[in-house]
Amino acid sequence: MPTSSDTIRTPTEKRSGSSKNPELILCYPVVLEIEMGIAIKSRHDPVAGECLRIWLDRLLDTSGHAPLEMTFAAAQLQAQMMEVPALRSLWKITDSKRLRPPGQDLAIAALSIEHQRPIATVNTRDFMLINEYFPLPGVFDPSHQLWNVARKPKSRRRRGMPLQPTPELAPA
Repeated sequence: MPTSSDTIRTPTEKRSGSSKNPELILCYPVVLEIEMGIAIKSRHDPVAGECLRIWLDRLLDTSGHAPLEMTFAAAQLQAQMMEVPALRSLWKITDSKRLRPPGQDLAIAALSIEHQRPIATVNTRDFMLINEYFPLPGVFDPSHQLWNVARKPKSRRRRGMPLQPTPELAPA
């Protein structure tokens, strides 16, 4: 429940004087997915939506660095992912009865690979599927304190170099 100390502040006010965690790095698609979820929740439960808003503001306050850069290489990698038939359900909306925004998991995975940063998520299923085709540098489930994909040491792959898909995806 929001308290009087949880007043709405401008983005600049929110970011000043907070304790930073250099290990916590957010990226655009993560914040986008959270913001979409807060908006949906707020329509049906404004109090819960406001609690989530406060939580996100605090999370953004403690993020240690600027968001991961959306590079051309990450965009090219995401495009490769979108061409894999088994991954189409992660971005293509096929249920016309239920309007929902497209997921951001492929963008998050592409940025994770491009910047060699592991992913922390409680929704590991989609990332485990992505990992079958495009090896991820780690997938951690904080709710179970479990690495579903072991954290890999930083790759020697130069940033900006396209990742080749696993052999199953190579042209015949």
